[in-house]
Amino acid sequence: MHLARPLLTVEAHQSNIRPTNPTPCLTLAPWTSRMPCSSESFTNGAKERDHTMKTFGSLGCALLLLSMLGILSCNNASYVRKGAEVKTNTVTITDCVASPDTVQINLNDTLTWLNDSSDKNQYTIHFERTPLPANDAPTGQGQKVKGDFWCNHLHSIHADYCVYPYDLIKADGKKCPDPGVHVTP
Repeated sequence: MHLARPLLTVEAHQSNIRPTNPTPCLTLAPWTSRMPCSSESFTNGAKERDHTMKTFGSLGCALLLLSMLGILSCNNASYVRKGAEVKTNTVTITDCVASPDTVQINLNDTLTWLNDSSDKNQYTIHFERTPLPANDAPTGQGQKVKGDFWCNHLHSIHADYCVYPYDLIKADGKKCPDPGVHVTP
């Protein structure tokens, strides 16, 4: 007849009732093997797991940073620039085309979009990532250029962090892309 082993046992020496090892050996269940009795092997395993977790955590952070930088480096690549940047505080809109094509402006300056006198359409300037206080700006009202975290703090890493493409949106919903505003911090 087979007797089941107890669920938890502590091995002790018969003569003086002391454990045979400095740390008691545990048997968790009759069908499992005995756990190591040395505290040293437990400590080494914990150190290895700690090192492995730190390595995976560092790799995870690096992958997240690279993916964020990759997303931010994507700009209005389908638009072909039609001229050099022009340093000015005013952009004129004629038939859904902004002039200058790319405006260069200093941080904290005021930028205004104006309709040409021959263009009777109403426009809204829409930014996905904006240097202005809001993503949408109306024509005829000056907007203070504030930049964003990427431009204000990381412009030395990549110059495109300070270029903000936008769309001119007519009142009828037609979108006209523009290469944007280049903010000089």
